[in-house]
Amino acid sequence: MERMKCYRMKQIPYRLAEALKCICKKKSLETITVSEIAAEAGVTRQVFYHYFTDKFELASWIHCVHLYQSVKSALEEDSQQMWRLTTEYWLKRLENNKTFYINAFQSVSQKEFQRIIRDFFFHAYCWQMEQHMQRELNQEERFVLHLYLFGGMEEIYEWIAKGMPIPAEQMVLLLEAAMPELIGKWILTGKGVTYEAALKKMEEYLLEEGLLQAIS
Repeated sequence: MERMKCYRMKQIPYRLAEALKCICKKKSLETITVSEIAAEAGVTRQVFYHYFTDKFELASWIHCVHLYQSVKSALEEDSQQMWRLTTEYWLKRLENNKTFYINAFQSVSQKEFQRIIRDFFFHAYCWQMEQHMQRELNQEERFVLHLYLFGGMEEIYEWIAKGMPIPAEQMVLLLEAAMPELIGKWILTGKGVTYEAALKKMEEYLLEEGLLQAIS
């Protein structure tokens, strides 16, 4: 009985996420209320606030779940191609939830979405490069990485805003082609990366963001 109760509680954030994505098909994120999300999920407002401070934190959590699932799927398939597979699986999840992401990026919360994406990939790239090189990045490497990520993320934001007009697979190829050699020679191979270490790093990041709850 206790195990069943625990399982149901872990599923509540996912029910809230599905409720928000469903309502986003009919209304803008700006106009959706917590009461509407809770009612759609079949829970009370108090239950919603037990897990999330507001609808924007729920939206951010949805994206973190998709990032986490993308990393996990990529590592399970082939850790040596972690970058390509993670990026492809992530962009495909954006495609599969197109209405929600276009809606979310049009809201005032888009800056938070952009920060989460940029910060996540900067930490992930730094970690993977340092694992490979067995040292911390120097100033030049960090600068080039910042430059690539800011440019690449702007292209992804534009892709989302325009309704994702080209397939995710093509976006991956474009992002790979634009990657400077200084980064690519470390990032495009998964050498030095293990499944357990990569997932642990991902979970540490989500914990720091306060978004780790219920992700499995």
